[in-house]
Amino acid sequence: MKEQSYLAEKLLESRDQDDSPVSNEWRLEIDRRLDEIDAGTAILVPHEQVMNSARQLVREL
Repeated sequence: MKEQSYLAEKLLESRDQDDSPVSNEWRLEIDRRLDEIDAGTAILVPHEQVMNSARQLVREL
């Protein structure tokens, strides 16, 4: 989990701030979510499961 948090943080830091700045509110939300991941309290859902659920919802429309 710490590796994922580290990677997410590094990706955010590497973004060109002039292109699309992250507001202070989003930075706080990102930090909160990273803290949950580090603490082991976040409920993480695998990408494949999210995509399957999304496809099912679209089929139901």
